[in-house]
Amino acid sequence: MLHNAFICCITSFVFSMTAMPQENETDKFKSRHSVGIAIGHAHVFEGRDAEGNKAVLGLPMWAFDFRRNG
Repeated sequence: MLHNAFICCITSFVFSMTAMPQENETDKFKSRHSVGIAIGHAHVFEGRDAEGNKAVLGLPMWAFDFRRNG
C-alpha cells in the first residue's frame, strides 16, 4: 500500500513538471525595479512586562525591500 502511494506521488510530480510552460526565448522583458513588503510578528523571550517581570513578548514587525536591477 505504501509502495503504491509512493509511486503515485512520484508519477504526479513528474507529470506536473513536464506540464509546466516553458519560457519563450523571444520575450526580452526585463524588470528594472522590484518592491517587496512583509508584515509579521516576532517573539522576544527576554522581554519584560509593565511591572518589570520577565515575560514573552509578541511584537509586530514589518520590512520593506526595494531592489534596482541595473
